[in-house]
Amino acid sequence: FRYISILIIVPLLATTVTISAVVTHRISTAFATLDDVVRAEYLELELRTSSSAAGLRAVHASSVTERAVRDLHVLSRNAGWLLFGGVRRREGSFPEMVTATDRCKDSPGGKGNCAYLKEVMPCDCAWRDRAAADDCVEYDQDEVDSRYLQRAYWAGQSQDAWDDGDRNMTRFSEVDALPNETAFWDDVSSLPGSERGPRASGYETTYDRVRVISALSAVQMPLYNYDASPSTKPIGTYIGFEADGMLSGMVGCNRGHADYAYFRSSHGNGAAR
Repeated sequence: FRYISILIIVPLLATTVTISAVVTHRISTAFATLDDVVRAEYLELELRTSSSAAGLRAVHASSVTERAVRDLHVLSRNAGWLLFGGVRRREGSFPEMVTATDRCKDSPGGKGNCAYLKEVMPCDCAWRDRAAADDCVEYDQDEVDSRYLQRAYWAGQSQDAWDDGDRNMTRFSEVDALPNETAFWDDVSSLPGSERGPRASGYETTYDRVRVISALSAVQMPLYNYDASPSTKPIGTYIGFEADGMLSGMVGCNRGHADYAYFRSSHGNGAAR
């Protein structure tokens, strides 16, 4: 038995162990090399995927902002021409604009519930305005073209204003602590510089700015109306003046400008940073 074990079994075991060791070594070496190959291919795939995703996002961002940038260019160029005298206005012209901030600050129901604004700034469902929600009216287009009911708005605070309407300080919290303690201009005839009347031009006083920028509605309304798609329709156009803080624009069914008296600076909205 010993001779049989030494001459037959031991060589077989040794051969099996040797073969197993060699095979195991080669397999482990092969897998190590394969890991490197797979890792390299995976990283290359990730790079190609990231590059493709970045390219697609860039194309999407370009398509989304293209129209907004184009509209902004048209709006800003025309506003500049009007304010700096590059375009002549018809003498005595003063397109009607709406201001409601001062009246709406005490409206029953508070913010977002100003009945007066709904009267002077109607909202037609046919405009397909994203801000309309269920608060729109179906007009008979055969009887009235509701686009002629559209109005631009203007809003500016009157507290702490200089003789020309400029504002560079505030007595807060002596004033403006509550919405009904704010004060906004409510009539163009009371604006600083209103004595100039039809002779108003440029941007020296608040009245000059309001009267001159009112002519911009001829540009703002077409920019708002030309796209009837709910997904791409412009939200609105705005013009702001640093000197007196006045805002003007065409916002369709959005009536948020009537709630300026309710605005409060906070870290959340970025105004208190």
